[in-house]
Amino acid sequence: MGYHLEVARGGAAVWCPGTVGDKRRPHDHQAVKITNIRENQSDFELDTHGFEVRPFSTSATDFDDNAAIAEHYYPEVCAHVQKVYVRGAASQTDPAE
Repeated sequence: MGYHLEVARGGAAVWCPGTVGDKRRPHDHQAVKITNIRENQSDFELDTHGFEVRPFSTSATDFDDNAAIAEHYYPEVCAHVQKVYVRGAASQTDPAE
């Protein structure tokens, strides 16, 4: 994985996103270990790890149809997130934002 190099180590102090200079910024390449967590899904908690794996099923079948995704999938995801993760105070989650 390539991280932008820090200024103290030769990275750019000023840069403009989306420009050629941004693309040419020096990077610090680091090896990243990828682990399959399927056998250990229950070991991860939102409050501790920043994510959780929960079962979820959807009625959506065509993920190439943006209108169908917005009409069916997004509301199902919102309802699932609110049911599983919203603890206490009422909240509205909008994945389109």
